[in-house]
Amino acid sequence: MKTFKHSGDLGDIVYSLPAIKKMGGGSLLLDTTGGKGESWCEKQCIDGKTKFNKVSFNFIQPLIEAQEYIRECREWSPEDKVDVNLNGFREKFSDPNSRSKTKNLLDLHMDYLNLDEWDPNEPWLVGTEKAELDRKIIVCRSPRMQSNYPWFQSNKFMFRDSAVFVGLDKEHEFFEWTFGITIPHIKVSNALEMLNYISSCDIFIGNSTFALSLAIGLGSIKVIQEVESHFPTTVFKGKRNMQYV
Repeated sequence: MKTFKHSGDLGDIVYSLPAIKKMGGGSLLLDTTGGKGESWCEKQCIDGKTKFNKVSFNFIQPLIEAQEYIRECREWSPEDKVDVNLNGFREKFSDPNSRSKTKNLLDLHMDYLNLDEWDPNEPWLVGTEKAELDRKIIVCRSPRMQSNYPWFQSNKFMFRDSAVFVGLDKEHEFFEWTFGITIPHIKVSNALEMLNYISSCDIFIGNSTFALSLAIGLGSIKVIQEVESHFPTTVFKGKRNMQYV
């Protein structure tokens, strides 16, 4: 089994897991400096690194280690021997010959490693237990990648009466303020807990957020995705249970 390195962001890490699974699994070392000093991150990230840090690591580690193809997930250090540096997927953003014309984050990893395309209907994430949900719709909408306010506005009473919100406190506050509604907020301590909640819903609705990557990774959840057409990195051609708005 190989040793892999990634420097985040959180969604990038989740979309790299199919490549790790396809290559037989192994250990995933996460760089809490966000790729500081690494050319791939310095060139491709506006701030010269990603947002990934120690808090991010503590949040995502339980989810990573719950996957059967992961031997261990720990912090990367410069002394570690790495077989595969997954940060190389960033090369494909600027490659005119990259396989995915929408720069799909999952396929950029697969393409970089010369792996076949991943069937978007095939799951790569599993939770550990079902969570109790009275409302079977989960919504997560971040301030980034917003493109269809009218659709959310026209469905705001559905959110008010039938949905719960997952995500950051500020995201929840902004969602309620934007649409003038009150919606229950599920707060989670780590990504595995979030995955367990999402695995228990019937429909996940959101834009290109970390929570979206979990819903897609589960495979069985119906997903309604708000797509930012200028950066459609989470568009999955051929995915059966996905609706784009």
